[in-house]
Amino acid sequence: PFCILYTLGNIVALASTCFLMGPVNQIKKMFAPTRWIATALMLTFLVLTLVCAWGFKKKGLTVLFCILQT
Repeated sequence: PFCILYTLGNIVALASTCFLMGPVNQIKKMFAPTRWIATALMLTFLVLTLVCAWGFKKKGLTVLFCILQT
């Protein structure tokens, strides 16, 4: 449950900055040449955390991907 709530909190944080900055400006800054790798990894680990938690029910992988989100 912690990893799911942590991941949902990260998604809400992204949505709130998207609301404050505007979606186009947010995406431009997230995928800037110096940030695109970190952004891609973070979004990948967000998805993998939720897939492992809800789909596969693998606690070890869920915790690993939750740690890798940060």
